[in-house]
Amino acid sequence: DWLKPKAEGDLLSADEAIQVQAAVWQNGELSVGLDAAPGVYLYRDKISIEALPPAGARLGQLKLPDGEPHHDDHFGDVRVLRGSVLARAAVAEAPQQIRVRYQGCAENRVCYPPQTRILTVEKLN
Repeated sequence: DWLKPKAEGDLLSADEAIQVQAAVWQNGELSVGLDAAPGVYLYRDKISIEALPPAGARLGQLKLPDGEPHHDDHFGDVRVLRGSVLARAAVAEAPQQIRVRYQGCAENRVCYPPQTRILTVEKLN
């Protein structure tokens, strides 16, 4: 099970700790799921989505859950997201590919470096 470390002291890799799900466009909205393993959180303000050329569609403002307040030694007072998170943005035409950026930490252990993923967008309808 990818959600649990192999042994008590094992630390999940960045890819194991936060998994990016499929990018889906439907009815003028793009959505991308991010799944943080137990004991891992995402910085709300470090999540971004960008449409890539050739389409270069303009995405509306990113919609995310409010999250919970958290004091971070490096970033100060921030909001964090735990578990499954759905990032959504309005966009009239489906882009072919998007760039997703995010960063998170393993609670009281380590912060992962910023991550970037390129995803092909699946069109539904």
